[in-house]
Amino acid sequence: MDRQPICNVPDREEDPSHSRESQQMNMPHLVLFDLNATGHHGQYVKQLTQYWCARTFRGHLSIMVTPSLLKKHPDLVELVKRCDRADIRELPELPSSGSLVQTARMQGHILKNSLNELKPTHCLLLDFDHFQLSLSFGLRFKHPVSISGIYFRPFLRAGQRIRLRDGLGDFARYMRKRIFLAAALRNPHFKHLFSLDPYFAEEYSSPTVRILPLPDGVEPQLPSTSPSEIRRKWGVESERRLALFFGSLAERKGVTQTLDAVRLLSRENQTKLCLALVGHVAPAYQDALMEQLDILKKSSRVQIVKVLRFVSDTEMINLFSASDLILLPYQRHAGSSGILVRAAQAGKPVLGSNYGLIGRYIRDFGLGIEVESSRPDDIASGMSQWLESPQNFPFDTIKASTFGNHHTAEGFSEVIFNQIYGHLA
Repeated sequence: MDRQPICNVPDREEDPSHSRESQQMNMPHLVLFDLNATGHHGQYVKQLTQYWCARTFRGHLSIMVTPSLLKKHPDLVELVKRCDRADIRELPELPSSGSLVQTARMQGHILKNSLNELKPTHCLLLDFDHFQLSLSFGLRFKHPVSISGIYFRPFLRAGQRIRLRDGLGDFARYMRKRIFLAAALRNPHFKHLFSLDPYFAEEYSSPTVRILPLPDGVEPQLPSTSPSEIRRKWGVESERRLALFFGSLAERKGVTQTLDAVRLLSRENQTKLCLALVGHVAPAYQDALMEQLDILKKSSRVQIVKVLRFVSDTEMINLFSASDLILLPYQRHAGSSGILVRAAQAGKPVLGSNYGLIGRYIRDFGLGIEVESSRPDDIASGMSQWLESPQNFPFDTIKASTFGNHHTAEGFSEVIFNQIYGHLA
C-alpha cells in the first residue's frame, strides 16, 4: 500500500522522506497512529495536531489515520496544510467483520508495516486497547522506535463493582485484561501509558512503563443560540422537560433499556417528558430501534425528538445547553465518556450507569444519579425522581464545574507531548 503523505510533503524523488531528514538532523519524528474513526478519535487527533502546530516543538509530526476519519473531519486536512512541520498519511480501512483476535492481528500487522516503512522516533497509539494483543505477543520493529498509548478501557478493580452475582464473566475479563496488559507493557518498545481513568493510573504500577493520568480532551464551548430558541427549533413542547440521549445509538449504550424505562413511567410523568435521541444509529440496530420507537409512540404520552445522524459540534453544544438531563445508561462500560464531561461543562445533571468509571465519577463529583442501567425499572425510578422533584435531583454544581474544567483539550495535549519530549530529551 502506498503511504505517501497526502499533504505538505514534496515528492520523494525530489526530497527525502521527513523520517530520514529528521534523523540526519537528529530531530525527532513523531507519529499519531489511529485506525479508529469513531467516537472521540477524530477529536483527539485534531486537538493534538492543533497543539503541535501552535507551538515550536522540534522535529516533524506525521498523522497516520484512515480515509474514513479524514472524511468525517475535513478540517484536519486543512489544519495540516497550514502547518509546515506536519503531514497526513492514510492507513488502510479495517474490515467490518472478523473476530477480535483476527482484527487485533491485522491492526498489529498494519502498525508494524507502517512504522518499519516510515521509521519514526516515537509513535503514539491513540487506541492502545486494540494493540495489547500484538504488543503482548512479541511485536517488534526494525529500528529503535519508542511507543506510547492512550488507554481507554482499563480493567475494573475491586472498588468498581466486580460482583459475584454477575457470575464469572467479569472476573474472567478482569484476569484476561490484567494478563495482556502486563505482557504488553513488557514490550521493549513501549515507554508510556496514558490512562483516561485517573484511579487506574494511581493504583496500577509497572516496573518498565510510566503510567500517567490523562484528562479527557473535551474543550469547553459556549452555545451559539439561547436554550429557548434551540428548543423551538427542535420542536420541544414548552411544558416538557428535555432528556437528551446523545452519541452513537447502539444497544451497548442502553437505548433499549431507556425506551423500556420510559414506558414504565406513570402517565403523568410521561406528559412531562421530551426524550431526544440524537446521533448516528448503528446499522445492526436500525430496524430494532425504529420498531421500539413506533411502539413507544403508540403506547405512551412521551414526546420523542429524533435526530438520527451525526451532528456538528455547534449543534451538539446547543443541544446540551437546552437540555435538562443527560442520559448515560451505558451497558457494562468500564471507561469514561466525553458525554459525561460535556454534561458537567454545560452544568447539566446526568442519569448514568453505576458501573465502571462513569459510576465512580458520578459518585465522586456529584454529577447526578447512578442507576443499575441494565434494569429499565431502575432507570424509570431515576427519571421519575427527576421529573417529580427536579429541584431535589442530586447535582453538585461546584464539583461538576471542577470536573468539567479539568478535562480540556489543552490539558490532554500538554500531558502527552510533555511526557514524550521528556523521554526523547
